[in-house]
Amino acid sequence: LHIPPEVEAKMDALLLLRDDVQKTIAYCEEANAKVYDPASGHSIGFLQSRLVTVWAEYEISEEGRASVYNVYSHRMKIER
Repeated sequence: LHIPPEVEAKMDALLLLRDDVQKTIAYCEEANAKVYDPASGHSIGFLQSRLVTVWAEYEISEEGRASVYNVYSHRMKIER
């Protein structure tokens, strides 16, 4: 998992752990629960846990390595 320093700083400010982001990306990939932005080539997905929903904007390389471009978190419940 590659996370640039500016995204790590944002994660620190949001109190998001690296593990939270890694679990979010793993879930999005395994469940194919993501949207693809063709303009940037990035995927965007979320994982909901208890009270917080973690969002990640990321890209998976041909080697299978995830690069994170942005993260968000919200105290929200998503109804399906």
